[in-house]
Amino acid sequence: MLTQKELNLRQRRWLELLKDYDLSILYHPVVHPVFHISILKKCIGDPLLILLTESIRIKDSLSYEEILVQILDRQVRRLRTKDVASVKVLWRNQLVDEATWEAEEDIKKRYPYLFQSGGNADQGTNFFLSAL
Repeated sequence: MLTQKELNLRQRRWLELLKDYDLSILYHPVVHPVFHISILKKCIGDPLLILLTESIRIKDSLSYEEILVQILDRQVRRLRTKDVASVKVLWRNQLVDEATWEAEEDIKKRYPYLFQSGGNADQGTNFFLSAL
């Protein structure tokens, strides 16, 4: 602290209080992740949502690959200059209410076979993967 060019009011008060003691104060300009107990919330777990790690196939890096199970819905949002198509995707190991909206272009790149043969995805047809 003593090598710091400017001290704020709180630091100056502490120095005044501590100047009578034989100690050294070092300044470390590091931001520490701090949270307050008041922002914590009690978690009430649902035993039905607990999954065994063997069924998910968790990798050594503690990550897993999401596998598309079903396309539930399709929507096109009109922006000022373009249309953006999105599909609602149900992933393996998730419930239907946890399905996510994904960009249709991204899903077409990862799963091109779902969008071949007559454009069934454009009609909102559900798809199931047989490789589960």
